[in-house]
Amino acid sequence: MLDIDHFKHINDSLGHADGDALLAAVGKRLASAVRETDTVARMGGDEFVIVMPDFKSIEDVKRCGVQMVKNAAKPITIGAREIRITVSVGVCTFPDFALEADELFKNADAAMYAVKDSGRNGLRIFNESRVNEGRVQLEFEGGTYS
Repeated sequence: MLDIDHFKHINDSLGHADGDALLAAVGKRLASAVRETDTVARMGGDEFVIVMPDFKSIEDVKRCGVQMVKNAAKPITIGAREIRITVSVGVCTFPDFALEADELFKNADAAMYAVKDSGRNGLRIFNESRVNEGRVQLEFEGGTYS
């Protein structure tokens, strides 16, 4: 699960047409960070779901998630404006922490909100006993964000 941080404020200040253009640009960036066999879908509002079947390791999932966060942080030009956003990403893996789709979504959502609660702009892997721990540290040009 991926959510654009502070999107309501962005949408209210840009207007809904530019907000929609921003959502489309984010969707394209997300699609560029995944494999052809993966699926990127907008669930509504500013929330996206990325389905990654047959990943080889949790490290592959982390690497892909970090790339999504980095791609989203690059400036996006909407009209004459350059917009900078951040995203919060929550991950839940099958069958480790969920066996049904609704449980996967619920747990990924919990991990995503743990990112938001700890400052946004990051990635968290769901773990039943420690959803509020395990934030993945992200390396960016010009600094490190955790």
